[in-house]
Amino acid sequence: MPPGPAAPAAPAETGVPPPAPTRLPSALPAQAVPAAPLRSPRVTALPPEAPAVPSTASGPAVPRQLAGTARHGMRLSVEQVVQRFPALATAQAEQVARLLQGTVAETFTRRDAADWGVPAQRRYGELVEQALQLAQQPAVQTAQAELRRLHAVLAEVSQAIEQQLQPGLLARWRAADPWQLLQRHRTEIDQLRAALGQAVPLLAAQAEALAGVRRDLQALSADIEAHGLAATLLGERIAAPGQGDMHQLLLGRATDLAQTHAHVAGTDPLRAHAGEQLADLAGAIRQAVLLLLPAWLEKALHARHVAPTPTLARRLQQELDTLLHSLRPT
Repeated sequence: MPPGPAAPAAPAETGVPPPAPTRLPSALPAQAVPAAPLRSPRVTALPPEAPAVPSTASGPAVPRQLAGTARHGMRLSVEQVVQRFPALATAQAEQVARLLQGTVAETFTRRDAADWGVPAQRRYGELVEQALQLAQQPAVQTAQAELRRLHAVLAEVSQAIEQQLQPGLLARWRAADPWQLLQRHRTEIDQLRAALGQAVPLLAAQAEALAGVRRDLQALSADIEAHGLAATLLGERIAAPGQGDMHQLLLGRATDLAQTHAHVAGTDPLRAHAGEQLADLAGAIRQAVLLLLPAWLEKALHARHVAPTPTLARRLQQELDTLLHSLRPT
């Protein structure tokens, strides 16, 4: 039989052990093992947290409040104001106290004393001028003139009726015919009626505006009085006599404001009368011109065509006299 493959020859014995077979690592190479075994570190407790101490290394501490003296208005109660001015109403005393509480004595200057209450006086002048303009509107004067003219024309007709009704043929013969006189004035009467009817809304608006100005002046009067009384108290508490001219300035302002208040109160009846005149003028036009006059004209023009009897003529005259009383010039 043929010979098989020869077996490998055994290595010769040299006295050195054969090398260990190598293996591929399955993970990262192992770290080097220290010579001495590791000991677990001992965990120590942290010291308790100490309260924070503000550091001055970054700069000075910021103060909580600004240095200085706090300033306040005059501390004066309503009772103290009433005690100083016993006749003063509570509402006015409260207004005086508010004015003083808003005044700081440490910053009150001579200029403040000289200007005390001046804006209120300036406002008074503006309101007075507004009231005068409302009372003197051209439309008002025109309406008054037209009403007087209508009154004069109708009074002439009434006088003619009365003369015609007088006893005696001579008196009736000399008297003008009232119905012809009425017819002659008819065009002017109609024009006056139309013009006065158009003036009514304007007169009513002006009367309302004048009443509003009067209310504003009444409120301003109370404000002026409060400033005057407050000036007196300021002169007594802020600037005593002998401390320069501040005391005299405040007393002078108190006197001026008291005089202004007295003038506003004294002229209030005049403004009320002016408002009443406007209201009366508008009322006369509504009642007499727009209501009574058309009704009377209708009867008078009818009587002209039927030769009125003395009884009818007398009744027409009486109605016309009532109309004339409503048309009295203002």
